[in-house]
Amino acid sequence: MTDLFIIRFRWSESHLVMPRIVGGILVILAAILLIQRAIRCKREGTPFVSLAGKRFFEAGYDKLKFWGFLVLMPLYIRSLNAVGFLRASLVFIFLFNALFAESIDLKALFQGRWGSVIHGKSLLVSAVISAVASTGIWYLFGVVFNITLP
Repeated sequence: MTDLFIIRFRWSESHLVMPRIVGGILVILAAILLIQRAIRCKREGTPFVSLAGKRFFEAGYDKLKFWGFLVLMPLYIRSLNAVGFLRASLVFIFLFNALFAESIDLKALFQGRWGSVIHGKSLLVSAVISAVASTGIWYLFGVVFNITLP
């Protein structure tokens, strides 16, 4: 019975242990959810999958945040190797915060109202969050735990 809780692996594959455990748990939970859905649909007499009246995007979704995220995320990943974790994180956490906190009012920019385009306090808060989070994560993982960061 004690062998049930022992995991045997090669040291060169140690980084794959947790992802495999978590992946296995997620597959089991997904199967449970699918079985519950099938039982409920059979009991109610509804189809298992119905796309009638469904949309991929919610009406009126924030296009700037969605597409801005899709542009910034790959750029962040690419910049990790180019400039390192700390520099890339300082810049991109600031940009993500500025994007999602609406620090720059693009509507006012396009309407020519230059005085209300940039919200200085919001940008300052984004800069502080970026500096504290980036250096904190870098120090904790890179120095304290001695984990190699890009």
